[in-house]
Amino acid sequence: MTPSGDGARGKGGHVVTTDIDGAGIDKVLRDAVDSGAVPHVAAIAADRDGVIYTGAAGPRAVGEDAPVSTDTLFRLMSMTKMPATVVALQEMERRWRRAT
Repeated sequence: MTPSGDGARGKGGHVVTTDIDGAGIDKVLRDAVDSGAVPHVAAIAADRDGVIYTGAAGPRAVGEDAPVSTDTLFRLMSMTKMPATVVALQEMERRWRRAT
């Protein structure tokens, strides 16, 4: 995934549009795969202006050579808690901003 704008593509294919340590995040992702903590991982970070980082590590599927990417589709189970929490926190923030 590539954001619109002047993002630079760094080593490993990550895209950085602000001053974040993309190489450091790439290392964390690779270390997680290399240690066996996860079989593969894809990460995207964004702020209110858009995507500030994309990166991935590991094979697309266990035992295959094709690499995972941020476009890889994963089957996720029991993921309703995360979006529900984000929505609740956003609503709390909106109400707080209106009150101040």
